[in-house]
This record gives sequence, structure tokens and C-alpha cells, in this order.
Amino acid sequence: MKDFIPVWKPTNMTSYDVIRKIQSINNKIKVGHCGTLDPFASGVLLLCTGKNTKNISKFMLLNKVYDATISLNEETDTLDLTGKIIKKKNKSINITKKNIEKCLLNLTGIKTRQIPPYFSAKKFHGLKMYEYARKDIFIRRKPSLVDIYSISLKSYTDSSIKIKVNCGKGVYIRSIARDLAYKLNTYGHLKELTRIEIGGYNISNCYQIEDLPNVCS
Repeated sequence: MKDFIPVWKPTNMTSYDVIRKIQSINNKIKVGHCGTLDPFASGVLLLCTGKNTKNISKFMLLNKVYDATISLNEETDTLDLTGKIIKKKNKSINITKKNIEKCLLNLTGIKTRQIPPYFSAKKFHGLKMYEYARKDIFIRRKPSLVDIYSISLKSYTDSSIKIKVNCGKGVYIRSIARDLAYKLNTYGHLKELTRIEIGGYNISNCYQIEDLPNVCS
């Protein structure tokens, strides 16, 4: 049994599903992840087992790189495609590459202030924010200070924007989608998200889900 397992998580699977998968193979081992990945998202998920779980906080400090597709003109309560639409802009917007890149630059920087989504694991009075949101209690948290090293534009249309984000710990790509859309005078939510890298780990050196029986037995 390895004490460190980089996994490429598929979509429609939670980070805890991956942990449960490992524990179903070896139920005597302690497993923890180094930063969750939303069920609709895919990509690198780092797992520590056994005594190595004490090092989880160190792995969480590694830089992360994401590919994200933002759907424009509609905002959902979760800020991703799994939520219900709460805001909509019926009038089409006219966006340009120059304008998008200017807005992305304004969202980039060390110690950038970012408001987390209502549906997040941030805690408020001992409960996670998503626990309130599921009861239609929406608590707007104070901005967190996060490091967003760069955001590059990959492509765009009138209805969607694809970006690449290089960032540190605690950054919500869903919040970037929301904030970029606001700066473009519209609404937006995440349509697709892939965490393509954490530190030096990427799809080339991650295990696939089907590899886990051989890795964990």
C-alpha cells in the first residue's frame, strides 16, 4: 500500500467516493485528500494514507492549475452547472478579447480578495456554508485573501469563455467565473472544470480509478 496516491478523478464522482473506493479495497488504512474537487469536475486529486496523512497540509500548499469553461448570461445558486438558475441576462453582450483579458488581469494577484460561493465548505458558526445554503439560508462571507498567479484566456464566444488558472490554496474557480461575468456586465457559472496540475502531478503521473485495486491492495 502506497502512502501517497495521486489520482485522476473522473466527473460525476466525489472526492470522498475516491476515498471510499480505496477503503473498500483496504478497509484498515486511513485515507485523506489534499484538497477536494467538485463532483462535476475532473482532474488531479492527491491522497495521503496511513502516517502520511499528517503531511496533508503541506501538499495543500502546492500550486494548482485549472482549465475552466464559463457559461455566460446565467448565474446559478451553486455557481456551477449543477445548481438552479437564479439570475439571467436576456440581452446578448458584446465582448472582445481585449476586454476579457483586461478583466482577467483585474482578478489576478497575490493576496487577492475573493468572496467564496454560498455553496462552499467554508465554516460559519461551526457549520459549513453549504449546510445553510441547502436550507435556503445564504450567508455572504467576508472576502478571503488568496493567491491567483495568472489567468490566461484560451478561447471565447458570445456565450462562453475558456480560461486557464494558476493559483494557490483556497481559490474558488466558481468565484472567478462569477466575478469575471460581473466585470463583463453579465452573469456566469462554471460549465466545465479540470484540475490539470497540482505541483508536479498531472494526468501523466496520476493513477486512473481502475488502477486503484493494484495500487491499494
